[in-house]
Amino acid sequence: MREATARGRVRRVRKERKSVGVDFDGVIHQWDGEWRGHHMIPGEPVEGAIEWLHQLLQTYDVFILTTRGESFRGRFSVRLWLRKNTPDHMWMDVGPSRGLRHIPVTDRKSPALMYVDDRAFRFNGTDFPSANRVRGMRPWWKEKSIEPGGKEGLADPGRGSSGTLPAVCGHRESVSDS
Repeated sequence: MREATARGRVRRVRKERKSVGVDFDGVIHQWDGEWRGHHMIPGEPVEGAIEWLHQLLQTYDVFILTTRGESFRGRFSVRLWLRKNTPDHMWMDVGPSRGLRHIPVTDRKSPALMYVDDRAFRFNGTDFPSANRVRGMRPWWKEKSIEPGGKEGLADPGRGSSGTLPAVCGHRESVSDS
């Protein structure tokens, strides 16, 4: 996009990109729920997370929002983990493709078009969650289901045999199959 200055010169104007804030533990990083410190990050990426971040970064400015970002050591550890788990062609800029090296890590909630978090509740302007609803909130990785044969596994993202709909921002609503 080009714009004329007061003196009649033409200059390029960078179009503003919208931002997306993404939580680290439980969204990008498979977190087991055991806190080992800001700088201790064992575990693998959530399946598909690295590819999704790379695709999102082509359209939006992305930042990682995490409590690990409170310290330099925590921010450094998240970036090191991200680098270790990102293929070279997604880390560096390749042609017009932006690499994940551009993603900052912070503990500050900046303005964003969307925040992606495993422990969020979407407020619609009137539906304040009750104490019981807050107590019942679970991140996706804590929801267990009993599979046929008695095996315990992660909850099915579709409607399960327990008569529940998928978790929306960490809460499951019961439904009846009538």
